[in-house]
Amino acid sequence: MTHEEKKAILKSVIDERGDLVKHEDRELIDMHFVDYTDYDEFIIRVNIPDWQRNPAGTLHGGMVCY
Repeated sequence: MTHEEKKAILKSVIDERGDLVKHEDRELIDMHFVDYTDYDEFIIRVNIPDWQRNPAGTLHGGMVCY
């Protein structure tokens, strides 16, 4: 499988079908495909609402584990 084919599949799974996140968890994890690099790095963007932030303003550890 070529790099571009892998990239297309990953984008499809994240943005189009969303198979990586269960349906009932979609509102908890707002995940979007960013890139799949030539070094096989898979990059996603996760929007973090205020209620998922800790007092330091970063993502709460429980959400990281989730």
